[in-house]
Amino acid sequence: MMKSLFLCLFIAFLILPSNGLAGSSGEINSSSGVPDKDLRYQDFQVTEDGTISGYIVNASGRPRSGVRIDMWLTNMQETRIFWRKSLNIGDMAPQAKYMVKERYGSDPSDLVRTKFMFRIPSGANFRNN
Repeated sequence: MMKSLFLCLFIAFLILPSNGLAGSSGEINSSSGVPDKDLRYQDFQVTEDGTISGYIVNASGRPRSGVRIDMWLTNMQETRIFWRKSLNIGDMAPQAKYMVKERYGSDPSDLVRTKFMFRIPSGANFRNN
């Protein structure tokens, strides 16, 4: 009986879409691909109504000015991009959170296994104050 229950739960976990179940969080990469020590993304998800939401966070104790972020939603193998957007956030105070709420525009049920990617574009010239 217990084996059957665990097997059913495991299969449901594999089949159910990961979007909307839990928020994705992590570090934002610099333009060279190295994680930025101060900028993070937090609680990003695709909701059932087709909205991408979450926060960009300045986790440092100092302000950041002219912050720009490229973000995209890709499959787990990073071979297909489902959606992308460039954000011009501007200035961020220490420990500030910038709320992102964007329309996805496609059927979120198509997104079985996806992940969020974030990078500071190479042309971004923000300054650490």
